[in-house]
Amino acid sequence: MELNKIISVLYVDDEAQNLTAFKANFRKIFNVYLAESASEALDIIKSSKIDVVITDHMMPEVSGVDLLEILKRDYPLIGRILITGCNDINIVIEAINRCEVFRFLTKPWVKEDLTQTIEASYYANQEKQLDDKMKDKLVQTNQQLEFMLRQKLIS
Repeated sequence: MELNKIISVLYVDDEAQNLTAFKANFRKIFNVYLAESASEALDIIKSSKIDVVITDHMMPEVSGVDLLEILKRDYPLIGRILITGCNDINIVIEAINRCEVFRFLTKPWVKEDLTQTIEASYYANQEKQLDDKMKDKLVQTNQQLEFMLRQKLIS
């Protein structure tokens, strides 16, 4: 787990004033990337190391849930947060079921809450990566032991 790392956050929203507000509030805390669409977000993700994506749900062409579903499939180690001005419980259910979002937040966001959510999402993913590495190492060690046991039984 990387301590003292500056977290890279991509904020996706089709409303320019929301992007400006996010950057103004978080540029001194995180490496901030901004995108006005899902396609622009995916281009940024392909060229930059992004730790957490926060996306608005209501966007033209591709919804936030659809974007997060793509991220879950293609970039599972990126933290996924959905934010929206709409309080539709069906969006929440869809985001949880399809995208395994870390959190669902409503607009307007509160800086301290959003900061904590971003950090918690990042650290949860770091822990998951560490767990995955430990599981892989355990499987590898187990396979080596089984091989050694079989060799001993054959000899």
